[in-house]
Amino acid sequence: MPKVSVILTSYNHEKYIAKAIESVLTQTFTDFELVIVDDCSSDSSWDIIKSYNDPRIIAVRHEVNKRSSVRRNLHRCAGEYIAIHHSDDVWLPDKLKRQVEYLNEQPKVAACFTLVNFIDEEGQEFNPPVSHSYHKVFEQQNKSRFEWLRTFFQEGNRLCHPSVLIRKEAYKKHSLFIDGLAQIPDFVQWIRLCKKSEIHVIQEKLTLFRLRDNNANSSGHTALNSIRYSFEYFVHLTEYISIPENDFCKVFPESVEYQTEEGIIVEYAFARMNENGWSPMHKLFCMKTLFDLLNDPIKSKKIESMYNFTLIDFVKITAKYDIFNQISPHQWQNCSLHINSGNGFVPENRITLTNYVPFSHEFSVEFDLKSFDNVSSLRFCPHEGNFRKIKINSITIDGCRRNFMPISSRFELDGHDVFLSQNPVYQIEGTGEKVAITGEMYDFDNNTISELMLRYVYNENLISSFNENSADIAMLFFDTGEGFNAEETMILPYEKEESPSFKYFVSLGPDVRAVRFDPIESNACILRNLEIVSNKGYHTYKNYVGQTFDSLEIFDHTDPQIHIEIDGDISFINITGEVYKLEPKKLKLAYDLCRMTTDLNSLNQTVLELRNTISEQDKSAYSRDQTIQELHNMISEQDISVCTLNQTIFDLRNVISEQRDTVSKLHNVISERDIIMSSLNHELDAMRNSFCWKITRPARFISILLKKMFNSRS
Repeated sequence: MPKVSVILTSYNHEKYIAKAIESVLTQTFTDFELVIVDDCSSDSSWDIIKSYNDPRIIAVRHEVNKRSSVRRNLHRCAGEYIAIHHSDDVWLPDKLKRQVEYLNEQPKVAACFTLVNFIDEEGQEFNPPVSHSYHKVFEQQNKSRFEWLRTFFQEGNRLCHPSVLIRKEAYKKHSLFIDGLAQIPDFVQWIRLCKKSEIHVIQEKLTLFRLRDNNANSSGHTALNSIRYSFEYFVHLTEYISIPENDFCKVFPESVEYQTEEGIIVEYAFARMNENGWSPMHKLFCMKTLFDLLNDPIKSKKIESMYNFTLIDFVKITAKYDIFNQISPHQWQNCSLHINSGNGFVPENRITLTNYVPFSHEFSVEFDLKSFDNVSSLRFCPHEGNFRKIKINSITIDGCRRNFMPISSRFELDGHDVFLSQNPVYQIEGTGEKVAITGEMYDFDNNTISELMLRYVYNENLISSFNENSADIAMLFFDTGEGFNAEETMILPYEKEESPSFKYFVSLGPDVRAVRFDPIESNACILRNLEIVSNKGYHTYKNYVGQTFDSLEIFDHTDPQIHIEIDGDISFINITGEVYKLEPKKLKLAYDLCRMTTDLNSLNQTVLELRNTISEQDKSAYSRDQTIQELHNMISEQDISVCTLNQTIFDLRNVISEQRDTVSKLHNVISERDIIMSSLNHELDAMRNSFCWKITRPARFISILLKKMFNSRS
């Protein structure tokens, strides 16, 4: 019977399977069998497997894809030890030898791993950068099983599956197989293993782990894997609540918070520790575990007795965390009441509230002004950070209705005030101590904002369509290498003077390098829905002299221009869109519109920069959290060391106590012996002083003489 059974799992790795097989067959340790399990590969993997003639190979092929290849084929393995190998990874020659030697010498260790080198698609060594999810993930020092369990909880899986050599009996002894896991079945195995047994990592890089391009590994960070992982991570947390009570305190020293005179309830302690976990899965696990405890009559009474935790506390937790994102970000209203106490509306004098707005879009907020003195006027900002249309239903101050007026609203729409600004403001009449406001609020997307801006332009009579007296024309200028000039031009009259729409088909010569489109001559204008299509598809353009906002090109001067770059393959362009003239007498309002657009773009840029800044701060916070986590780990390790030291001291005290008991018993024996000796001495003294002893002295003397004479003769 072989000492080691190697299970090599294969699935669609025709490019790598041969290298994986050969890395096993060339091991310096030779007492093994190789069980190759092909999980119904659709490429040539099975043909490659069958091409090997080595008697140590047992080749198995599934007729359909089944997964769980190790579990389904463990019964085929005759070895004392099981080694797991993957068809896209590689072993170095001494891997099995070093691991077998260690397990032979350490019968109490259940499994042995190795360190790892990463390789790429072509088998070249690859060092994952700091930003890569596999950066130093398998670079682990040896530690106790308690420390491993702590590492698994805080950091996730840190052991490489194809590096393991495990005792076959461990699979059954520790119930290592579990159905339903695709992303982390090996991770759960390591947790179950460490709950009862020690493991070891040989500090040599004897396994080559291949990182595929585009996250092609079965554990790669793809969308499907990430979705699946979130469920499996939630499920795996249940493994920790079955850790025995004494071991649990060694793995999680902070659980001392939940230690009582009656002991500790591991499920409750672990649930509450997960309440502030880094992911929604931790919070969901906390709620689910507490829910199960409350529905167990015995445990429910116990957690109430030990921790004073009841249903009232539980329902507070379930309302605290929006795990399933039931509340959209748009349903949070960030409103504020600005207060003028004589020095104007300054940022320091305001009250801010975050309020939930249901799907009915109705809101109701209240502000208490008792802490403000000399209030002369009030302003209300219904929401900051988004474009909105808002309808204020009522404003009351100390129970009396008050008048109000929108300050930054552009126009009304369906009875609502439309704000083309991210800071809508209402002026409120009067002052008092308590302000109550009710209303409705709706968000806008960018397309709607563009439509509303154009509607604003219409309402302000800034633009007009073409009429029958209009003689407006568009112009095309062609650059054939000497720039734009009056000689290379084309006049484009509008076909329907009553319509703002236009459509021009223009053939281009081979020398044309660029085209300038002037949508209207000697007039400010707005272009809407401008599209340029060439024989190569949609074509880009540039607005150098105007403002761009979504589907609008705004020109607040009399020389509007659109620049179109042309390469040698463009034979024609088709220009479509709508053009609106800006009335000269109201050009100032057009300037205001352009400035508003510029301010909006600037605001959007500022928001983008703020988001980038926040992102950088988040990264810094993450780095800080990592540092804190490392400190926590160090503290945890020290706590474990302290626990170990305390246990050692406790054991020594027990030994000393036993020795003291033994010494005490010896003292008692000696005391009893002394008492007996004393009693005997008293009896001897009494006997020597007795009459019988005295009258028998001559006889004793004669007896001694006779004894000496007899001894001398013999």
